[in-house]
Amino acid sequence: MHSFKPPKPEMFEGKRTTEEVDSFVFHVKSYVSMMEIPAENQIQFLGTFMKGKALTWWLNAIKPFDNGKSLGFEHAISMIINQYRPKMAKELAEKKLRGLQMNKSYQKYEEAFFELVQNIEDMGLVEQMRYFKNGLEQSYQFEINRTKFTTDDNAKKFSEMRAICSALATASNQSSVRTIKSSGEPMDIDTLEIGYKTPTKIATLISRMPKPELTREEREDCLKNHLCLGCKTKKHKGGWRKCFAYINSLGPEFKPIVDHLKDFPKRH
Repeated sequence: MHSFKPPKPEMFEGKRTTEEVDSFVFHVKSYVSMMEIPAENQIQFLGTFMKGKALTWWLNAIKPFDNGKSLGFEHAISMIINQYRPKMAKELAEKKLRGLQMNKSYQKYEEAFFELVQNIEDMGLVEQMRYFKNGLEQSYQFEINRTKFTTDDNAKKFSEMRAICSALATASNQSSVRTIKSSGEPMDIDTLEIGYKTPTKIATLISRMPKPELTREEREDCLKNHLCLGCKTKKHKGGWRKCFAYINSLGPEFKPIVDHLKDFPKRH
């Protein structure tokens, strides 16, 4: 019997940092050694401390080894290190980034892009923008190429580029043109149409609207009392994105949204 039982390793989700990987490897090896886990159970034990993407990768990785039955513990540890240590992660991310292409969903493309980029710490903004644009659908690339950016600052330019893509994605999702019902029922601000699609400029501004900055207590109070998160008074149908007071508080940059909304039946 063991007089001291070490704490079990924390679950590994596949975060690609030296600290995360080394910590997981150290605690797993220490636990296996101190608890004297039999060799035939070590691989199965290792898999129980993985979840999410790491678990998905692990299950595929051990298939060639008779689902782990013919895989040694030290070999398995090496596989984890090679897959998730930053140097290896960087090389893998660079390879995937070169082949990354947008496939219908812009949102999924953007998420996949930045998930890969975070593993390539030394990639500059200019290179990021080049990869980002090259992976977009042609219609998105065309819109970016014909845009006259308002700044030479690469960070702001990249932000504008993403805002353009978000606006195009919003517009493309509005494939079926809706009209306001005869009852005067207001439409959702994300599908502002009355026989035509939302102008690109307006859609871009809508996508760039920041969420109201509230403390946890303020947010809970608004939700509890059915108040608008934007102006903290009565709740408007459609929420803070339809709150004239909140939109106006964001400054003149967002005023075109209010002007556009006023072309429709009154919403407040």
